Amino acid sequence: MCCLSDEKIAFIREEVANALSRKKITRIRIDRETIKELCKIVGEKGKIYVDDEEARAAGFEKALVPPSIVLSILSPFISDFFISRLNRDIIREIKGFIHAGSKVYFFKPLYTSNEYVVEIMLSAISERKGKKGKRYIVTDVDVSLFENTGDIVFKDMHRVFLRVV
Repeated sequence: MCCLSDEKIAFIREEVANALSRKKITRIRIDRETIKELCKIVGEKGKIYVDDEEARAAGFEKALVPPSIVLSILSPFISDFFISRLNRDIIREIKGFIHAGSKVYFFKPLYTSNEYVVEIMLSAISERKGKKGKRYIVTDVDVSLFENTGDIVFKDMHRVFLRVV
């Protein structure tokens, strides 16, 4: 294993912070057919996720996006947030990406066929040293979904460790 100097690790941390400092904003529409297919794949049998009438009977406007499927739909956006922004030299210095956890909050129902604004941003960055001498850059990344009105619907706060030594 190669040893990196404290200065080199600080440089990598600064490069990661600079690369991830800009918010990524995009729009998505979670279509009904995708939800039906994913429900079938994961064995989700709740009718409120595939049938508007069932959802209305349960007090919702229309069919919902299952909470378990939201993260699957957003996962490619999170990966792209890191990969598309870090230059090749920095990526070579990163020996591994470890998703250490996330905290998920739903503020409003997430409906199929509605358009949402996805906002991904770095909220914190730090360094850690493991017990066996491994060094990590710790990133906290927030993923939020907003209605077109600006109301927040969903927030997922991810912690991702980037192993550098």
